[in-house]
Amino acid sequence: MSETQRADLVPEAPNAEGATEMNATPSAEGTEMNVTPSAEDDVMMAEPLRTENSAGEEQAERNNELQENTLLKGGSYRIIKSIGKGGFGITYLAEHIDMKRRVCIKEFFLKDWNNREKGKQSVSLAVPSYSKAIDGYKQKFLKEARTLAALDHPNIVRVHDAFAENGTAYYVMEFIEGDSLDNVIKSGGALAEDTALSYAEQIASALGYMHERNLLHLDIKPQNVMIRKSDGRVILIDFGLTKHYDKGSGTETTTTGGGYSDGYAPIEQYDNSSISSFSPETDIYSLGATLYAMLAGNRPPTPRDIDYKTFPTFRRKVNERVPKAIRAAMQYNSKDRPHSTGEFLAMLPHKSHRSPLRWIIASVAVVAVVAVAAVMLLGGNPEQKSEATTVEVNVEELTTMGRAYYSDRNYEKAFECWLKAAEGGYAEAQVEVGQCYRNGLGTDADAEKALDWYMEAANQGSIVACNILGGCFFEGELVESDIKSAIYWYEQAAEQGDVSAQFNVAKCYTVKGETQDFDAAILWFSRAAKAGDVAAQLELGDIYFVGKVDGERDFNTAMKWYGMAAESGDAVGQLYMAMCHVALKEYDEAFKMYLLAAEQGNAQAQCELGACYQNGYGTGKNAEMAFYWYQKSAAQGLDRAQYSLGVCYEFGLGTKPDAAKAQELYRLAADQGFAAAAARLK
Repeated sequence: MSETQRADLVPEAPNAEGATEMNATPSAEGTEMNVTPSAEDDVMMAEPLRTENSAGEEQAERNNELQENTLLKGGSYRIIKSIGKGGFGITYLAEHIDMKRRVCIKEFFLKDWNNREKGKQSVSLAVPSYSKAIDGYKQKFLKEARTLAALDHPNIVRVHDAFAENGTAYYVMEFIEGDSLDNVIKSGGALAEDTALSYAEQIASALGYMHERNLLHLDIKPQNVMIRKSDGRVILIDFGLTKHYDKGSGTETTTTGGGYSDGYAPIEQYDNSSISSFSPETDIYSLGATLYAMLAGNRPPTPRDIDYKTFPTFRRKVNERVPKAIRAAMQYNSKDRPHSTGEFLAMLPHKSHRSPLRWIIASVAVVAVVAVAAVMLLGGNPEQKSEATTVEVNVEELTTMGRAYYSDRNYEKAFECWLKAAEGGYAEAQVEVGQCYRNGLGTDADAEKALDWYMEAANQGSIVACNILGGCFFEGELVESDIKSAIYWYEQAAEQGDVSAQFNVAKCYTVKGETQDFDAAILWFSRAAKAGDVAAQLELGDIYFVGKVDGERDFNTAMKWYGMAAESGDAVGQLYMAMCHVALKEYDEAFKMYLLAAEQGNAQAQCELGACYQNGYGTGKNAEMAFYWYQKSAAQGLDRAQYSLGVCYEFGLGTKPDAAKAQELYRLAADQGFAAAAARLK
């Protein structure tokens, strides 16, 4: 599930009835710890902490981040929170204040070369002697951000702005509401063949567009592919390794140095000295590897580990052309791979609605020849216009021709085919025409015409068109925001059983205003939840946990829905199941659920598990284990865990007493507004 989906989850929730309150006065027996629910996002499981200063190192990284509500570019943007960081930058969720729209901002910040003093915005140099080199990287960062801003493709995240400030540089991207392909695979396993091929085609379309402009992505992998919630469209993100290349000389320019992702990178990316050999074939390897991951449900082997005699194999039966295409794309030597995305796509299987362009054109030509021959045999004139000599190309074939042209990046021809099919009443083509008008592909951008074509398709029952219209009215894109209209269009798709639409219409009903209706929200969330939608299961749990309907909390019903999410392995579902058990004073069951979520890396669950060990809730008291879990949680920056770990150091619970360390941790927690920690500062 998306990290952003639950960013505002139950911020107003009071302590669960029956939960143990935190005792700010520690004793030798241990401090009672709060087990109140919060909005902690689920995170990847952290490695066990091996050294006593690991928490400090993690906190140092957090200190390098811009703080919440920091303003950038003269107050145009407001930082909401950090959502990701790597060796070369920090990514933030932010708000464009005037437009009242969420965006993502990437900040140029070299992890080992830059510093930021706590509470300040300006970036300084950790290694002053490298100032010239770092400034060069920063200028390339800005230059490439502006290059990305010039890209306009429906499968590439849009870059809206780039600027220098605070001694560093930033670029602003659109915020994608949805989930990463990596999370989709992790939560649901291998994808259906049709779905995987559709995603691969969209990724290939974006890469082909970049390659046409002498740009390489160089980091294609499921983590860098978003599936937009409103319409299921694939969006490429994270262009941190993107490079220009010259077809003739092989020279390139890049913001970062070398980099690669195991399993998705070809052999040439493992060697920084071979940067000049990077080419479109480098991205095509990663595209093939990503398609493998979608169909296998796991990460591909590294180039050195592939046995090309048997690779790849899949548990599910797939079209025989798929393994051949993947094997070709993932060849060890780049010269042995397909040389363009179009060449790779041509190797993949095509159903009737994905037939290769040459076969469609050939079949239409055959129909024309047969029709003309028949007229001549009957004594007719083939040049004379008549019903007998008119060749009517099937609208489905026209739509497929459009997709073939689109894959070859011939957007004008694609639009021409789709428009003919759309005018013939074919809903799929009408959606494509709407997308062309929306994004200005093959024709001039025109919001009004885009909406008209979406509605033509939606009125025929197109689920895709209904979802797009729902998203447009909800987000205020192409048209003024109107929740009532968003509900109408989402419900058209929801009634047809589309789970995404069921979730979205339910969310619409929770928005404050005249359309707010929690009974309707529960109805639609329930339908989506019963179909296996984890986000809907969690939303229903929240409604009953907090008592949003009638003000009365219902932990048993909340557990029913949280339990569905927990059973599917969702860490947040496990966390909230535990909290329901605590509210019902079922501590043994709460401990089991906290442990499941903590082992997945959920920071709040780790903190609560520490409290269980310290206080003997659902398990025997164990100061060492309490210290271990507090330490893991504190390393992720959770204020309560920092406070609890400080208590451990102050009183020697599970570790040697260390007053200085305790004060350091109290300070970290107090700086985040944790009152109990502030009270213990000396």
